[in-house]
Amino acid sequence: MSSSKNTFIAFLLNLSFSIVEFIFGWLFGSSAILADAVHDLGDALAIGSSAIMQTYANKPADRVYPFGYKRWNILAALLTSSILIIGSSLILVENIPNLFHPQPVNQDGMLVLGIIAVIINFLASRIVKRGWTKSSRPLLRVRVNITAQWLIGKFVRVLHSKSDLINCAGVGRRTLFDLVEVFPTPNESILSLHFLEDILGWLAVILVSIILQFTDWYFLDPLLSLCIAIFILSKALPKAWNNIKILLETSPQGVNLEEVKGVLLTPENVHEITQLNVWTMDGYEHCATVTVKLTNPAVADKTKAKIRNSLNSFGIIQSTIEIL
Repeated sequence: MSSSKNTFIAFLLNLSFSIVEFIFGWLFGSSAILADAVHDLGDALAIGSSAIMQTYANKPADRVYPFGYKRWNILAALLTSSILIIGSSLILVENIPNLFHPQPVNQDGMLVLGIIAVIINFLASRIVKRGWTKSSRPLLRVRVNITAQWLIGKFVRVLHSKSDLINCAGVGRRTLFDLVEVFPTPNESILSLHFLEDILGWLAVILVSIILQFTDWYFLDPLLSLCIAIFILSKALPKAWNNIKILLETSPQGVNLEEVKGVLLTPENVHEITQLNVWTMDGYEHCATVTVKLTNPAVADKTKAKIRNSLNSFGIIQSTIEIL
């Protein structure tokens, strides 16, 4: 079964079960189940939007989108984060009063639904894992985060300075990144993490339902819902802010502009870097405009190739270089 089919199955499982959670959370009077429903709905939206937008993101640049379609993923992620933030905020507003005035809940229903939820999330995680493990055999597939990307850039620059093993002059975008398939969007490994979070949340629901079998501590239900809502906000708010910064074209995290300038000044023919602007398309693939003063304009083409090669080592795959 292909990875895309596995992802689609995981999307259907999450979406359908989140609807079930909303219904039974209301019937059982459990705010904790409703909070988990918001979490699962967010996962479903993340899975679905990632799968759909990835098709757009892989399209080549054209006249309408000269830098490509990478930011469609950012828009989808920002929409998902916004829904999670709004839903979690509503849960907080509704359940803070319930913490002081708790209402009885159907603990038997919570227990049964919790067990079913753990089974479904476990099966979904296995389906996704089976897909990405199989598809990863032909090529090393990793999700390069900001730290790993920085380390790869360091590795490329060390090799380049020590030998001609990586000689990208005149090759353009070919760097070590051609040896590693980078996932710029939430992939199967991230989905597995989502499912693990879901399982842990439902285990907490099961624990609360068992406690309520023997006590009348009904405040545990709104307390758990508040914990889930705070957990969702702790994840969604930073992601939303990072996506907003990408859309505002701030300098990418993990790219030290002074370090970039220092590397660009390495070629003997480079006299001065008068301007350097770096921004990111999706948090992983960056772009730059560079204005350079040369001591010998006659070898401008060779110097451009060296500069572009150096930029590639920082994850800057598209660059415009102006020679003064």
